[in-house]
Amino acid sequence: QIVMHCKFVFFALLVGVVVAADEPSRVCAGCPEQISLDDEEVKKLLTQVTHRVNENIVVVKLISGTKQVVAGMKYDIVFEASDKSTGQEKTCETTFVHQPWLQNKLNISNFDCRVKASPL
Repeated sequence: QIVMHCKFVFFALLVGVVVAADEPSRVCAGCPEQISLDDEEVKKLLTQVTHRVNENIVVVKLISGTKQVVAGMKYDIVFEASDKSTGQEKTCETTFVHQPWLQNKLNISNFDCRVKASPL
């Protein structure tokens, strides 16, 4: 009778493992997720950020980025830009939080641009 009980427990555990392994992975609430490089809302927010930091910086192309739900939506974005005042092409990184319910809707914590290296 003990052997039968052990076999049943083993079988139940085995079925549980198989079912758990077969479940699709769950979304991690609050974890960063990749942004769509075609997202018009992200492009609009990024343009607002660049104008606030330096009106001469023009966004050319999004390279990569993530968004994360915090007290608002936090964005970490890498993008190509051009500087209207110098004509230089730059690679920029920015981190900001969008909080649409506040008067100052964008809280920029990082903005850094570096001149792109010239191809040899």
